[in-house]
Amino acid sequence: MTFSGMIEKLITEIEHNANESFIVHRDANGGWHCDTTTNQYGEKYDWVDDIKDPFAVTLTGSDLEGTSYATAYDRVLNERLRTEYEKGNFPRAKPDELKALMNMLEENIGEFSQEATDYITLYDQPLAALYDMTPISLKHTDSKFDYDYNKVSIAVAAIEAEVHDILYNRKKLDVPNTETISAKQPKTPDKRNIHGYEEKFSVHLAKREVIFAENPNDEARYLVCYIKRDNPLNLDEYYNDEIFNDYVDAMRGFSNRLDALVTELETERSTFGLSPNPLTAADCLPDSRNVDWENQLIIVKAEILSPEYQSAEHQLAICTGGFGSQPNASGRAVYVEELNSGNKYRYDRHKIEGVADPTKLPAWAVKKFAQYKASKEPPVKDTQPKEQTDTAPPKKPTLQQKMKKAKEKVREADSARTDNGNKTKPKRDERA
Repeated sequence: MTFSGMIEKLITEIEHNANESFIVHRDANGGWHCDTTTNQYGEKYDWVDDIKDPFAVTLTGSDLEGTSYATAYDRVLNERLRTEYEKGNFPRAKPDELKALMNMLEENIGEFSQEATDYITLYDQPLAALYDMTPISLKHTDSKFDYDYNKVSIAVAAIEAEVHDILYNRKKLDVPNTETISAKQPKTPDKRNIHGYEEKFSVHLAKREVIFAENPNDEARYLVCYIKRDNPLNLDEYYNDEIFNDYVDAMRGFSNRLDALVTELETERSTFGLSPNPLTAADCLPDSRNVDWENQLIIVKAEILSPEYQSAEHQLAICTGGFGSQPNASGRAVYVEELNSGNKYRYDRHKIEGVADPTKLPAWAVKKFAQYKASKEPPVKDTQPKEQTDTAPPKKPTLQQKMKKAKEKVREADSARTDNGNKTKPKRDERA
């Protein structure tokens, strides 16, 4: 769920449960969640302590009761930024500059467009991203002020422009006059710039990328970090970066990260005991590219996946919909749920081989797909009458049974009379 979608859900829930406590957090895939933290008895759920998000925010419905969507959006985002400021790691940030930025955001977050803030919320550390996007110092020369109020509009405009350029690929690049370049000259790939460090080389592995970058003008000359793209816009997100003074130390840091990813892949592969050989069109049903794929087990083409993922556990997926799932539709999008992991992805129709042939699948895949289909079938209603058992609860007496019991009590009373027709005298109360 996106941040904006999460806020919409939160506003709806607050209308019905205004006083309940809830937690806003991100999952391992970058999705946003808001969940109540206690049951109807006020007891905290056990899973709350298992949340891994270090910047999770806990609020109550009364904190946002009666507010608009925009107010709730800004309040929750500011709480998130403040938590990151207090608990996050900012190895390159100057503390006084970071503090000034945080103070400015708390009072001016509403000045940003939702397009900009929606983009910022894709980051694990949005405050760190905003710090890198801010081109000017917001620190006031007078320590009595939290930040320089005269520079707010400049900072907001600069961040808005940066986000716009990223989203719409309108970065201005310093390129020479193309008329002076030979048409046969191969194009040099653009080097990425991470916090002022220019990319030297990188390796893509396990759905991530390890990058080695350099800034000759910085005292800490080398940077090593990860890049991931598991966000709705598939944008580069840099994280876990380290800086080094020495080249050899930097190379060691780079190789250690590669070793960790290789170990992760080896563990995953050994867990399932799967063959590294990829599935092909030969593993599909004949002519299955011309049928409806929804709710079918399909095979993703191996060549569109990274080499380490060209195997059955990453190619087999259940088609959950999309215009591209229909053979003659104008749309191309095919939405899938990976059979092995349950992760959700989007592909274009031409990137799918077809429907998997069950006779050519590994045993684990056949079993797992059967379980999936069984979970989607409606439960069968039991039309047979249930037999009465000895342990069945007693039925309430009918009116006739009650009348019969009353008559029996009358007869018992009559039998208690004496021979002369008088009722037996009750025992005298000795306490009188």
